[in-house]
Amino acid sequence: MLAAAAPVVASLEPRLTATGAWLFERRLHVLIVSATMATVAMLGGAVALISFAGGSGPGDQASGGGTSPRPTSTDPGSPNSYAPILPSPGPTPPSTPTPTPSTPPPPPAGGGSTDPGTDVPVEPVPTPDPTTDTGNGRPDPPGHTKKPDKPGG
Repeated sequence: MLAAAAPVVASLEPRLTATGAWLFERRLHVLIVSATMATVAMLGGAVALISFAGGSGPGDQASGGGTSPRPTSTDPGSPNSYAPILPSPGPTPPSTPTPTPSTPPPPPAGGGSTDPGTDVPVEPVPTPDPTTDTGNGRPDPPGHTKKPDKPGG
């Protein structure tokens, strides 16, 4: 078998040598042309494969992978570990209770009326909690501390 291949190799040797020299002289041009041809062949193969597999339907309608309809928001979904996101109820009032006096205030000293029906009770003004009040009507988020005021300012 090796003896039969020797005359074939001997006749191809000058052609292989000439082809090697030509490729060496024009290697950049050959590289660009061969890369372009390979890219065109791969794109053509991809288009042929997609059309053979039925990648898209007629017009704007895409072919689906199955016949089951898409789930809607009212359908129960598959069980997952995430809880639904619900809207927040809004800002909550401060949790400091308003102090209410347990005993009636003593009558005023000097000139005041002793009749309880004529005096107007004065509601105590609740003092804002410095840990939750930011001064703008919104409580501080948890873990946030209020900076002290600068002295002399």
